Parts: sequence; structure tokens; C-alpha cells
Amino acid sequence: AATRFEAAIPEWLRAGKQADTRSANQEASSHYRKGMELLSELPADSPVRGYELPLQLSYGMSVIMVRGYSVPEVATAITRARELCLLMGDAPELPIVLWALWAYYVVLGDLNVSVKFAQEFLEVSKRRKDDALLVEANSMFVLEHLLAGRFFETRQQMEECIERYSVEKYGKLAYQFTQDPLVVAATLGSWNEYFLGSPDRARELVKMVLEHARKLGHNFSLNYAVAFSGWLYYFMDMPDETERLANETMQIA
Repeated sequence: AATRFEAAIPEWLRAGKQADTRSANQEASSHYRKGMELLSELPADSPVRGYELPLQLSYGMSVIMVRGYSVPEVATAITRARELCLLMGDAPELPIVLWALWAYYVVLGDLNVSVKFAQEFLEVSKRRKDDALLVEANSMFVLEHLLAGRFFETRQQMEECIERYSVEKYGKLAYQFTQDPLVVAATLGSWNEYFLGSPDRARELVKMVLEHARKLGHNFSLNYAVAFSGWLYYFMDMPDETERLANETMQIA
């Protein structure tokens, strides 16, 4: 039985990854969960124990896509992934683990904790000299600064993200971090420009980010851009545009 389990576990991981690429995230989470269940039946010295980290991390990320950032299952899976990263040292999966912990706490509303994970993510990005991770860090700090009311810092991080971003280089980040960094930075940046008294710039950013999100082909990022832009239009007293984006949000969902 153990041999069959050992052969099946990487297949469940592979099946989950394939489902994720189709945005079939509920199916993916089921595959990852099955892999973890089989893994729990194996002895501690099994050669496939190394699959626990990618399974825990992938399960946590898939749950984010289906049920939201701050549900208990996310915390359990990602905290275990963090423990495994610490045991391994500078694991390749560490940035995504830090991102997921950051997302969990920022949505939970605990900015004192979330900013520590964002800062650690930035430090890892710099240490690895990874331009893709630095783009992701920009989008993280757009949200951190915006929620803290630091509007000019928010603008700076947004502009850095826009300048650095290239869909050819970084378009795949959406599949690693559940959402495209440019979509996040420019969408939230449009709100920030509205708060700063620049409605024309806010509308320019909405137009840009919606065009980008529709071309990207990543449903979660598209819904993020459309829904948040619709809310912004509502606050800007643009009822026709609000209704159009509200209908599009429902179609995507």
C-alpha cells in the first residue's frame, strides 16, 4: 500500500497544478487535499515526504482562490509550509509562502503583522536579485501603504510597479501569486489617485488596467480589476459605467 501511495502522491500534485492552470481551483484544492491525506499515511522516512511542502502551499493558495484569503484552512496550510521552509533553509517556495501569510494577515486586518511579512518578502527578493519578486513586492506595498493612509508612498510603489512590469516577463506571476501584480497595483492605485484628488488620472488607470486584465487571460485577476473598478466608478458617481462593470463581474463569477 505504501508503494502505491508513494506513486500516487506526485500525481495528485500534478493533477492539482493542471487544474489551477484552467482556473479550476476547487478541483485543484481537492487534488492537493487527497495528496496530503495519502502523505499522512506514510512513515516519516518515506522518500516522498518532500512533497508535503508543495502540497501544503498549493492547497493553501487554491483555497484562497475559492474561499478567500483569511479562512482558517489557509492559515493552517501556509503556516505548515512556513515551518517546512524554515527546516529546509532558503527554500525556493519561501517567497510564495511569505506572500500567502502576508495576504492572510492583511485581509484579516492585522497590518502590524502583515507588514512584517511584506518586508521579509522584499528582503528575500533583494537577496535573490529577482526582478519578478521585486515587481510583486511593489504590488504588496501598494496595498500596505493604501490601507495605512500613506497615499504618496502608495503612488510611488504603483509607479515603480508600472515601470518595471512587462507582460512577457511577468504575466505568469498571476498563476504563482493568485493575482497579477500590475492589476493589483494599478487598480488600487486608481483608488489612491481618487483619494488624492486626481479623478482624471484615476480614470486613466482604470482604462489601462481593464485593457491589460482582459488580455491577460487570468480570470481571478480580471474579476479583481473589474469589481474594484466598478466600485470606484460608483463612488465617482458614474452609474452607467458602474452597472456595466457590475454585470461583467457577475458574468466572470
